[in-house]
Amino acid sequence: MQIYICQLRNVGLFQLESLDVDAWDRAIYPIEVRNEETGFNNTVNAMMDHIWDAFYTGQRRMSRYPIALLTDADYTVEFAGTPPKKVRFNLDANTGGVKIKIPYPVAGSI
Repeated sequence: MQIYICQLRNVGLFQLESLDVDAWDRAIYPIEVRNEETGFNNTVNAMMDHIWDAFYTGQRRMSRYPIALLTDADYTVEFAGTPPKKVRFNLDANTGGVKIKIPYPVAGSI
């Protein structure tokens, strides 16, 4: 077999998902995930939609974004569109954690 087994224990799967009512219709992508210290920069796009309306696609996509990253680090997550008001974050990793910073474009956003 030609396989590669990652020997790092601090690799995790980070997922963020919009929980707003318009999550299937409003585009918040591309999403840029950066770590200034290590130079990590990953731009994440939406997954393909599988909804067909006659001949055309439905243009509806789930707003869930899986991102592989190293734990025990700080990351900045920047949305191309307006950030959602409700977001669910999940980190599946063997060890460590991450600190996420989201710069909001409007003062008073939560």
